[in-house]
Amino acid sequence: MTALIQPVTPNASSLPETKEELRMIEKNVPKEWLTSLGGPDAPAATVEIALPHLRESSIVHFACHGTQDLENPVDTGLLLADGRLKLSKLMWNSSHQGQNMRMAFLSACETAKGDPTVPDEAMHLASTMLFLGFRGVVATMWTIKDYDGPTIVETFYRELFAGCNATAAPQSLPDLTKSARALHAAVTKLRADPKVPFHRWAPFVHYGL
Repeated sequence: MTALIQPVTPNASSLPETKEELRMIEKNVPKEWLTSLGGPDAPAATVEIALPHLRESSIVHFACHGTQDLENPVDTGLLLADGRLKLSKLMWNSSHQGQNMRMAFLSACETAKGDPTVPDEAMHLASTMLFLGFRGVVATMWTIKDYDGPTIVETFYRELFAGCNATAAPQSLPDLTKSARALHAAVTKLRADPKVPFHRWAPFVHYGL
């Protein structure tokens, strides 16, 4: 698994809670299976570094800014340390996709927004991840709050990696077909807080298996 966070992005607001997201991932995912980018003492989460990790990792988690470009959808992307990882770049690299790609978690704004004027032509980051070969994708339909990320992420990965063991033989791997159920548990926890309005828990969606 690779977790990429971008707490500080040029020309964009800071996302301090992405650090807490990474901490929640580290809490629930065996360290033997986890590579982090953008965190403390980790390499920067740049576009060129992110691409090979996309191909080689069974699970990728992005915690950063996301943007949907309605006028030029192929410019839709995730904002990383050195610029935007565009949808066009992802599609261009699709010929080099790996065999291990199983699940992508896009903890960023508007990663499944699309264009409401042409709902049958879904060109957004979530659908692109499916096109690349990921079997399941967690994404967002609109803007999300930075401080909600750790709550969703902690429950999601706790549910997904429950009972997993990276050191015993044979290894006990997570069943990624349960990722939709794990997201349901995470959203249910956020929704249970009476102070959390509809627009904060509703944007999280799951695509694929």
